[in-house]
Amino acid sequence: METAIYKRLTDRQRLVIDEYFNNGFKKKEAYLVGYPSCKPSSAYVGFTQLLYKDYVVEYYNTKYQEFKDSLSVTKIEIVSSLKKQIDLFDAMIELSLKDNMTEKEALKLSRLKDIVRGQDIMKAREMICRIMGVFEAEKVEIKSKTYSIGFDVD
Repeated sequence: METAIYKRLTDRQRLVIDEYFNNGFKKKEAYLVGYPSCKPSSAYVGFTQLLYKDYVVEYYNTKYQEFKDSLSVTKIEIVSSLKKQIDLFDAMIELSLKDNMTEKEALKLSRLKDIVRGQDIMKAREMICRIMGVFEAEKVEIKSKTYSIGFDVD
């Protein structure tokens, strides 16, 4: 693991990447562990800038592969499980909106209320978005054009 590129990696950079994988993939918090004097408002940008360095990316990729190898479930299995929770919540909402519930439906609704909480469903949706990379920044190229506007005043 100690290649020439890893020798360029500083202890702080290594600490930031390690913390990122230990804290649940929170970039801002990970950066602040390695660089505590950084302003919290600049930490996310700092983390992103670290990933412009090839030796940091190589270490990141190695840690990511180690993380993936340590998991016994796949992303598909995780998303499937979260989707089941969301489906249960949707069923609970549908039941609660019924005007005339049977006794069996009322019992089912009561059980669902004990199992499923709204905030858990919001968290499940957020986790699915994270897994899919929805919150990751994308590189956007902006090409500026200059327009001239004239007004005729009579």
